Amino acid sequence: MREKCDFLPQTAFEDFCLTFIEKNIRCRMATTNKSKKPEPERVYVMKKRDCLKCGERFDSSWAGERVCKRCKSSGSWRSGSDFEAA
Repeated sequence: MREKCDFLPQTAFEDFCLTFIEKNIRCRMATTNKSKKPEPERVYVMKKRDCLKCGERFDSSWAGERVCKRCKSSGSWRSGSDFEAA
């Protein structure tokens, strides 16, 4: 008689079940890792740029930051009143 604590598979069906469970776990782990945000390919370096609103030089954190913090904190920037629609 087989004991309950014996976890070694004894039949082909049990082998199949363990293999299926193992593959399922590996698949889920691989999917979980893919859903994480990828690391950036480029390291951004601060650079001096001219503000597009006031023209003053400021330290830009990345290439897309073209308006200084002082101008971004102004009410006209937040409301969009300084710019006309094309």
